[in-house]
Amino acid sequence: MKTIVLVIAVLMLLPATLPAAPAKMQEGKWEITVKSEMEGVPFPMPPMTHTQCITKEDQKDVKKTLPSASTKKDECEVKSHKVEGSKVSWRVQCKDGSSGTGEMAYKAASYTGTLTMVTTKNKEQGASKIVQHITGTRIGDCK
Repeated sequence: MKTIVLVIAVLMLLPATLPAAPAKMQEGKWEITVKSEMEGVPFPMPPMTHTQCITKEDQKDVKKTLPSASTKKDECEVKSHKVEGSKVSWRVQCKDGSSGTGEMAYKAASYTGTLTMVTTKNKEQGASKIVQHITGTRIGDCK
């Protein structure tokens, strides 16, 4: 259960690091919404929304801003990432055995994507799958 709670907490925070993207993405203030689904949970989790200022500097290195599954440095590593036009995809592997994949499709003023993580088995619940559906919309200039 501890692993699942940690992964959920971390996944809820990940969109703050997602918007490094192909150069077509506009800089400015973005509203990011994450809808999470967790295998075995009988009720939907409420979506989480936050805003973030994205600069050209934030967009320079896609690999540095792709999400992992841990707030602890070096717990998870992006094993591969690929940029094809306006799409970015990646695979992540964590030291505890958890792993995941993600894909984002960017437009100038919006993006959509999915992040899927599979946690390792634990005594309380076994392995678990968590899927996040992520949307971002540019809502104005940064102030």
